[in-house]
This record gives sequence, structure tokens and C-alpha cells, in this order.
Amino acid sequence: MTIKVLQWATGRVGMECVRAAISHPDLVLAGVGVYSEEKLNRDLGELVAIDSLSVDPPGITTVNVGDLVDIEADCVIHTPVGESRPDEAVEEICQLLGSGKNVCSTALMSLVHPQVMEPDHRERINAACDLGNSTFHATGINPGFFSDVVTMTLSGLCYEITRVHAIEIYSYEAHTSQTTIDLVKLGRPLEEARQPRKSSVGPGDSAIYILADALGFQVDEVRKEREHWAADSTFDITATQIQAGTLGAYRNIYRGFSNGREIVTFEFIGRAAPHCAPEWSAPARQGQHRWENRIYGKPDVVSSIEVGLDDTTGIAGATATGMRAVNAVVPVCAAPKGIVTMKDLKLITAPIK
Repeated sequence: MTIKVLQWATGRVGMECVRAAISHPDLVLAGVGVYSEEKLNRDLGELVAIDSLSVDPPGITTVNVGDLVDIEADCVIHTPVGESRPDEAVEEICQLLGSGKNVCSTALMSLVHPQVMEPDHRERINAACDLGNSTFHATGINPGFFSDVVTMTLSGLCYEITRVHAIEIYSYEAHTSQTTIDLVKLGRPLEEARQPRKSSVGPGDSAIYILADALGFQVDEVRKEREHWAADSTFDITATQIQAGTLGAYRNIYRGFSNGREIVTFEFIGRAAPHCAPEWSAPARQGQHRWENRIYGKPDVVSSIEVGLDDTTGIAGATATGMRAVNAVVPVCAAPKGIVTMKDLKLITAPIK
């Protein structure tokens, strides 16, 4: 059975989803929505280079993202940057769900698990799923895979687990998106960087509750810490210049407690360049993501994963993020209506070419 999909947004992640949807044997790309006027009413073949694929791009003319609601489809791959506009992102999702379309979204980390959603967001998404008899799934590279799915998978090697400690390490040196750099506040004065974002939910929150569901423990408390490292000199990265004294690196730590004991610890370390904050865990290789996953138990299990071994443009992380949504389309369309998490879906895989 072929599934008809729409692509919402064509940023770094969205463009990768377009390429993947076109080449996926079970998907047919039926429409692409954009935000900017310069991308509007453009032929898809002009908008995105698909030279590496063995298929031609379908004859699609881009439309305003809002117009996707009226296009017939089974599922929407929803990949805008939603962290700076969470209410608007949820409204987009609800309109799509209410129209009868399933949605796989990477827009908001707070939507990955119902427990950490804003109550209003959760109620609106559930109501939209009921209205449209549709299914919603939020995912990404982290949360959505490394701290939660990888941990769940590796836990099957143990007969007893006492603690989990996962670390994400990323260098933004080759990152090309100024929007992302602004979102994580690299290069901003420290007093500004310390100000909380609109959404108080971070990547560790959802991952902790996903693991609690999978490993069978009750989360009593989540404690959060954030550390900031000031650049000791001025230097350039691909997207911008980091001035001395501004934010050069950050570390977010999430600690999940059950019965007074720390069960899960997640660290997220972001550096403007590998030389920043040398006292923290070792930097990722240039332009790449690295994750370490440590399960303490019987036996102990330690793994290290890198994405994009040959990546010099920083795009591998965006690709991996989008593929969690694209490859989830088939199981999400087969799932019952409502909100589904990674634990609810079967193992998500990519097709062999």
C-alpha cells in the first residue's frame, strides 16, 4: 500500500525529508508547504537538488504551509523550528490532525511524551486526533532516538539495571543555520543566554519519561541544571562569529529520580567549536554528533555512536532528525488514533536501496 505524504517546511531538516520521501518505496510525495515568499509557487525540482537520487522529483509546485490542510493525504511530515513558537506549532499540528491527516513532527521536544506536554497542548492534540480520527507522533534525533530508543534497545542486554547515563556532544563549528545558533544562544551575552526559553521542556524531559515507560519505574522528580562557558577569545564558525566573553558552550543536565534515587542522567553538551569548554566531556569530531550511552547494571553496557563520519557541512544531524519522522510514517499510519510515542511503535527502520 502506498502512503500519500505532505512535507511541511523546507529548512535544513525539511529538505532532507523531501529527498527521503521521494525515494521511499512506500511513500508518494503529494505536496510541499513553505513559509517564505521566495520559495512560494516554485517547482520542487528548482527548489531542491535531487541529483543523488535515481528518481526524478514529482511535478509539485510549492504552496503556503497553511494550504496543506486542504490537500488530500494520509500523513504530514511536520518539520518547522517550533521551539521559539510553541503555541503556533501546536496549532498547525491540530489543524492537520483535525483534517484527518496523521502527523509525524520534529517541531517541539515537549511533544515527544504526553507527560511533559503543556496541558493545553496535550488536550488540544488529543481533541484534534478524535476529530480527525488521526494519529500524532513527535520524534527527532534526541529525544526520539539516542537517549531513549538506543537506551531501550541496549537495556535488553541486561538482567538488572541500576542507573543510566547518556551524553550528547555536539560541535556547531560547521553548522550552517543561523536560526539554530540563535536558538541555542551561542555567541550571545551570558546574561541573555541564561534567560529561559519559551518552552521550559528540554530534550531530557521526554527521554526520561520514555525510559520510565519502557523500563518500568516511576518518575518522582526531574532536576535540571544548566552551565555556561564564556568564550576566552573571538573566533569564527560557519554560521557566525563568536565574540570573546559571549556564550561559547553550554551543558544541560537532567536527573530523573525514583524513590529518592537517581535512575537516569542525561547530559547535552553543545560547543561553538571543539576547543570550547575543554573541562567537559570530550568534544565531538568536527561537524558531527556524538553520543555516549552508559547503562550500569549486570552487565554494564557502554556504547558510543557518531553520525556523519564524512560530514563537513554539519547536515548529518538534520538528516538523522528528519529520517526519524520520515521512517515513522508507515507505522504511525498503521497505529490507532491518538498520541503515540516511540514505545508504542515497532522498530523504525529505513528501506534498503
